[in-house]
Amino acid sequence: MDDLFRQSMQDVKLAFDLFKESISLFRMAKDALPDSDKKVAITQAIEEAEKKAKISEGGLAQSLGFLLCPKCWPPSVLTATMVSRNLDKYECPSCKTEYLNHSKRNGRVRLQEATSNIEISNQ
Repeated sequence: MDDLFRQSMQDVKLAFDLFKESISLFRMAKDALPDSDKKVAITQAIEEAEKKAKISEGGLAQSLGFLLCPKCWPPSVLTATMVSRNLDKYECPSCKTEYLNHSKRNGRVRLQEATSNIEISNQ
């Protein structure tokens, strides 16, 4: 069962990667066009497709249990930068905000924006 789940996740990741690559190709093709109203419309369509892809990616990540940055839209998946017994520390790759999860013991997530005056001990 784990192999099936792992393969499914690899397939989903591949689909998102291919979609992002397609958007990049459309963007390159659009840049080759002469300036016109059609080029502006194509630019807007590409930007909308990128936004929808990021929203879908964030929704899928959240449904799989990943944490999203509460500040960013479209959502960015937080990256764990420190994991300890009582506290996890995360960073948003988009806005670079750091968060702490103090509720690890009770199995809940309660993100608090990290500030420089919070001391973290790796217990």
